[in-house]
Order: sequence, then C-alpha cells, then structure tokens
Amino acid sequence: MDITWNCPKCGQELSADETVVGQEIECPTCSAAQVVPESKPAPAAPPPPPKMTLPVPTPMQGKPEEPKPEEPKPEPKPEPKPEHKPLIVTQHEGPAERLIKKKSDPTAPTGSTEKKMRIRCIKRNLCEEVGHDKFEEVVTAFLNKVGEENIVSITPVSYAYVNTIGHALNDYGVLIVYRG
Repeated sequence: MDITWNCPKCGQELSADETVVGQEIECPTCSAAQVVPESKPAPAAPPPPPKMTLPVPTPMQGKPEEPKPEEPKPEPKPEPKPEHKPLIVTQHEGPAERLIKKKSDPTAPTGSTEKKMRIRCIKRNLCEEVGHDKFEEVVTAFLNKVGEENIVSITPVSYAYVNTIGHALNDYGVLIVYRG
C-alpha cells in the first residue's frame, strides 16, 4: 500500500511504498532530506448531531409540541482503496522498436539502395588463440563475408603495443575499406 504525504519544505506531494517507512529519502523537487512517515489512518469523523426542528405554532394550536430529532442520514460508504500493483515489465516478441528515429540524408536520392563506405582494421595480435596465429583465417573470413565486389582497398598497417609484462612490441595488420 502506498503512503502519500507532502514535502515539509516545498509542499510537493510525495508517495512511497509502505515497505520504506522510516527510511530517509530526498525530495525530487527541492532535494530536502526527509524520513518516510508512517501511514496514519484518518480519524473517523464523529457523526453530526441530529438536527432539531421546531414546529411553528398556528393559531389553532395551543402550545407547540416538543421538538423531535430528525432521523440521522445513513453514513456514506467509504471509497474502496486502490489495489497496490507490482511493477510490470512489458515483454516484446521480436526486435525492439526504435525510440529515436535516424534523420534521413537530404543529399541521398530517394529510393537509393547505395551502400555506405565503411572501414575495418584487423590486428594480428588480436587473432592469436592458444599460441596459434589465426590472422589469415580471420581476414579471409571477413573478405568472404563482405564480398569481392564491395572491397574498395586493403592497406597493410604496422603498429606497436605494450604486452602484459610491459614490453613494447611491433606488429602488423590490415585496414580494409569496403561498401556495406
């Protein structure tokens, strides 16, 4: 069940689950630190006193009758409290919907299926597995995946890196420019 109260500093209405009663929280509006209060049931209002009606004496009547109390009106039924529902996470089938749409390229012709230029750098030291050099296999697999017609250029590169024991080592790789 949720507990609702107002921030003593800024008056913002706050709500928290009753499981956090007594814990200190921060007001999201004014950042004032405060303790979640206990839920106090609203005191029941005492029933209103019965209304008294006095009869108006008429010339025919001698003396007025004793005032009679009105019958009390039935108390209104209290509104049912809303049921506490746990947090529900929605489940999706298939790929997630894009929340941010990409802007279209205003220079591209409409209906164009032209592929964009891309690059890929493959370093030899990242292709080693348990002492075996798999550089040629990785490069070949990537080139076959892209397709010969999409390869623009293949450029050898040399670079230096520091290994796990702190030695600077020279190595090589390839830079592949392709359409994809």
